[in-house]
Amino acid sequence: MPKRRKRRTTKQKKEEHVSEIKLSTFTDLIANYTTKGSILYQGVPMSCMSPQQRGIVIEQIARAVETVTTANPEKTSRSRTKYDWLRIGTGTERTRVECKSAQLTWNRGWLVHFKNIKEHNYDVLILCLFLPHGIIIFECCDSPPLYGQGYVQNRKGKCLLLRAGKVDSGDAITSITNKLLKFSRQTLTVVF
Repeated sequence: MPKRRKRRTTKQKKEEHVSEIKLSTFTDLIANYTTKGSILYQGVPMSCMSPQQRGIVIEQIARAVETVTTANPEKTSRSRTKYDWLRIGTGTERTRVECKSAQLTWNRGWLVHFKNIKEHNYDVLILCLFLPHGIIIFECCDSPPLYGQGYVQNRKGKCLLLRAGKVDSGDAITSITNKLLKFSRQTLTVVF
């Protein structure tokens, strides 16, 4: 008669299959996915936020530093508005303000890419440049060089792409800032 084997409990089965590997084993693999941008922003406040979360916080900062009274926009649907806030002027003057933010990124060269800019929904466009040393806030004076990519892109909004090329990140920041100053004025720098 064959011997009966002891049944193992579920806990014993799980313990037998658990092994441990140190993350340092995968250093080369991780290095393959580390970008120049992630290195540049390492340890910078808000760098670990999603772009959407960071955009909301930067928008709130830009609105908080306004020198005039502001008001919330009227909602057009459940939670969407066509612009970010209203500037309240003297009398009945109301100015619709749209705020967009972008950070310096590397894609075969340094660039910033502001997205979903709907030209017909605002009177004033604020562009916030999120950089490793802080946030530079610009207010557009002239029409920025926006581009669209067909019907769907135009419905979502147009884009503003500013390239600096394959230069040092400091030179890229200077180049992009100078390009922004061609159609806007710098209103404030928030330093980290």
